[in-house]
Amino acid sequence: MVNDIISPFEIVRDFSQKTLQRIAKEAGKDTSEIILKIVGKYKTILEIPPFQFPSKGKLGNMNFKAIPIQIGILNGSAFCLGLDPPVFAYSPEPTAECHTFLVETFKIMSADEKYINRHCYKK
Repeated sequence: MVNDIISPFEIVRDFSQKTLQRIAKEAGKDTSEIILKIVGKYKTILEIPPFQFPSKGKLGNMNFKAIPIQIGILNGSAFCLGLDPPVFAYSPEPTAECHTFLVETFKIMSADEKYINRHCYKK
């Protein structure tokens, strides 16, 4: 269920996120606590920094991933950051993996703006 937080399919992401929140509510715990417990047991289950490991190499360069996968990773990261308390936080001195992730996120957002400004997308 936790790895579906970053699913490329919106319906799967929404279901996973809402189900984890429901499980946490029924257990009387925070959603982030449930996620961290699962991630602690299965270290490579969530492929976003800081849980993504360089040796695994699956996250790689997000620019080369399909758009739905990019959206899933970004949406899942936003979900984890939006929990109270957040599942993780980016420190002012991020690790190399977190820095790469943030730079690639910015590149994707910048590229989206370039594509949106093309004449074929204007009404």
